[in-house]
Amino acid sequence: MADSHRSVEPSTMSLLGLVRHLTDVERRLFRARLARQDGPPLVHMVEEYGRHNGHADLLRERIDGRVGQ
Repeated sequence: MADSHRSVEPSTMSLLGLVRHLTDVERRLFRARLARQDGPPLVHMVEEYGRHNGHADLLRERIDGRVGQ
């Protein structure tokens, strides 16, 4: 079976856990960056959300069974 059609393994990860994680990352990153006034935190957050969108897609796959879409 092709990798794009293989089901993911069961996980304890949830969408709520993912949202909580991103909220914590945003809070810490923006506070640290704004306190130092260095670097654009927005670029890092776009990268962080990009990574976690893939995680959310794996969770969606576990719920509805659709793969590779």
